[in-house]
Parts: sequence; C-alpha cells; structure tokens
Amino acid sequence: MSEKIPEATASTTDNITVKYRSVSDTSLSQALFDKVLCPNLRTGIRMGLLNPDSEGWATTEEIRHFLEYIGLVPKTKVENLLISTGESSVEEKRPGFINLTAFKGTFLDHGSDSGILNNPQGFSEKRLELLKSFAGDSGRLTKDSLGSALNQFNQCPFNKKSLFGTNVMAFEVAGFLELYGQTNKENTEKYFDLDDIDSLWKYNRFPKHWTPPPKTFYNTDRSLARYFLMIVARVKQGWRKTKEPSNKTS
Repeated sequence: MSEKIPEATASTTDNITVKYRSVSDTSLSQALFDKVLCPNLRTGIRMGLLNPDSEGWATTEEIRHFLEYIGLVPKTKVENLLISTGESSVEEKRPGFINLTAFKGTFLDHGSDSGILNNPQGFSEKRLELLKSFAGDSGRLTKDSLGSALNQFNQCPFNKKSLFGTNVMAFEVAGFLELYGQTNKENTEKYFDLDDIDSLWKYNRFPKHWTPPPKTFYNTDRSLARYFLMIVARVKQGWRKTKEPSNKTS
C-alpha cells in the first residue's frame, strides 16, 4: 500500500519515547508488515513501541509493556490470551518471543472480519470506507453505529461468515473503542470520528486526541462488560439485518 505519511510526531512519557515512523524505518519488510493482522499491533510497531526483528519476532516483555502503556491492566485474561496465542502460533517456538506476523490461523484470523487489514493486499481502502460510512451525518462512530457496521461485516463478510468470528470482532472493536475512543460532552458515551478511524486502521498511529492513560484501567471485568454492551447494541440494530450505510464519509 502506498501512503502519504502524516507529519511525524514524537512524545516521551515515563521514559518511553513514542515516535511515528514509516514501515521502511522498522526492521520489517512491507510484505511482512502486511501479515500483522491486528491494527493495534500495527500501531505499536509504527509508533516505535514494538520493535520486531526482520522476521517478525518481538519480545513478550515488550508486548506486555505496550499493552499496559495503552491501558490494559497487567496479567488480565485479555493480555494473557494474546500472549499465549502468540506464543503457540508457530511450530518452532522461541521462549520469551512472539512472532507478530504469525497469527494466521489463530483467533485473530477469524471469519466475519472487516477485511480492512486481513486480506491479500494487507489493506483495503474500500472496506475502510465501508466502515466509515456508518458514521452518517454525525461523522461519529458510536457503539450503536459500530454495531451496525459489525452486523454488515457479518452478513456480507470479506472472507467467510462465522458466529465465533463475529463475536471476536465485537470483543475487539469494543476494546478499541474503550481504549482509544473520544468521550462526548455529556460524558455518556465514547465514539470515534473519521480521523480516528484513519489513524488506527490506515496509518496505524495513535489518534490525535489520544494520550496514554495515567494508569492501567482495562481489566477482564471491564472488557467483558464492554463486549456485552456491544452485543446488546448489535441486537438492537438487528443482528441478521444489514442497513444501507450513508455515503457521507467526511
């Protein structure tokens, strides 16, 4: 994917230097980077918080530090699931390392996916625009509009339809919204604007408004609660129904 890289940003928090970089400034080739299925892991790489070698191996310790930097409570089931899955995703294991390009065939490689990243090209502008189109006139993707988008992806999947996969997708998106979303003026709900979506899924960088939380907060109970609310939103929107998304994407 050719891209115009936004102006680089750098910051230092608690002795952690964060600087946005191009894929060519990492040790990964573009072809290997495109095999990283999770937008969060891609963001960690592009922001300099994850530094896999030329074959995709990053230390487990570095991955834990990254997840905690964005707000995950240490040793939660969410963190442990990602770590254990990564450690078991390859036949030839390396103690203390995880290959970020080797999640094919794991729970991250699920059906009913958006197809934005997990596709032969490594990125699909068309599928990204489909997600953004659910923002409608407000220009915001809330829990409800994200639920509608997930229903659309499930009924019209990029690869294959999967009940398990669409539930994994709900868990992932609910977590993304909680960790990276903006809060409305009434302090009643979180949302993404269109720039946030581009930042995370297209440019793989932290949203402009986002700052690392002062302490970790996203634990197992909170992740399950947000997942449940996302499922409720999807049922309210019509689990098996698709809606014609708005053409407004800006």
